[in-house]
Amino acid sequence: MTTESLPDYPAAVLAAARAAELAGRLPAPTAEVLGDVFPYEADLTVVPLEPPVLPEPDRADLTAESCGSCRRQDSDFLWTSEHFRLAGITSRMRLGVHGFMLWTRQHGDLTELAEPAVAELGPVLVAVERAITEAIDGVGRVHLIRWGDGSAHLHWWFLARPVGLLQLRGTGLTGWLDVLPPLPDEVAAAGAAAVADRLAAG
Repeated sequence: MTTESLPDYPAAVLAAARAAELAGRLPAPTAEVLGDVFPYEADLTVVPLEPPVLPEPDRADLTAESCGSCRRQDSDFLWTSEHFRLAGITSRMRLGVHGFMLWTRQHGDLTELAEPAVAELGPVLVAVERAITEAIDGVGRVHLIRWGDGSAHLHWWFLARPVGLLQLRGTGLTGWLDVLPPLPDEVAAAGAAAVADRLAAG
């Protein structure tokens, strides 16, 4: 696929990347660019930026009938409301910090969210973050993330950075998640139960 056949935005990104390449690869970022939150210090090699793929492949859980989240019962979640359901993240996902996922009951993406759920969204996001910071001792900051390239069922990640671990600040936390061992099951379970209790208390 040529740059000329792409929409303007991805074409501009790709053209800038190709212009910056050296021997077919983008140069690795310097230590100054990486700052003090990147979990690696060895020399890095940037993988080649592959050509665009259009049309893009389907995401997982594309329909309500095929969606794993839609099939789950309320009893599988830590907390539920009329429009949202909160789940803890288990050790099988190899997450090294306390993590939670907020799912909409309605299957679909953010632009498809019904107005009653839109009205509840802000208060729910605030309530979940407040519950995490108040119920789990030692949370320095809660990172709220929505990527959207995996499941087609709208969800948000809440990742609790342990207080004092400054290398896990900001976007550096996502890099450290590939390095940190999973949070022990008993620690994750205790944190999840505490957050559920705090939300239930209102």
